[in-house]
Amino acid sequence: MEKLIIQYNNETIIIPYYNIMYLASDGRYTTIHAINKKYVVCRNIGLYCHDPSPALFARVHKQYIVNLQKIEKVSANIVTLTDQITLPISRRRHSAIQELINTLIKNNN
Repeated sequence: MEKLIIQYNNETIIIPYYNIMYLASDGRYTTIHAINKKYVVCRNIGLYCHDPSPALFARVHKQYIVNLQKIEKVSANIVTLTDQITLPISRRRHSAIQELINTLIKNNN
């Protein structure tokens, strides 16, 4: 099982990748949105670009990295995750995200 290990409130927290919905940037801080829990860590989101498995996560916007397994729908400029969470997709990343999703679909068939 792949997991993300973070320091949170002076504790080491282990979050399985399948529990992570998305990561959101706020300057030097990153909020990890897991199922039913949020963790705010003092680490730039850019440092997480290769931390979570690249096959499971993708950067859809300068502020967001999403778990590809949690995507329900992709439109021109929005990605919808499970629980109806909507996040913007930057124009320059849209085709790469669509390509990743198509690859996931092919691999699951």
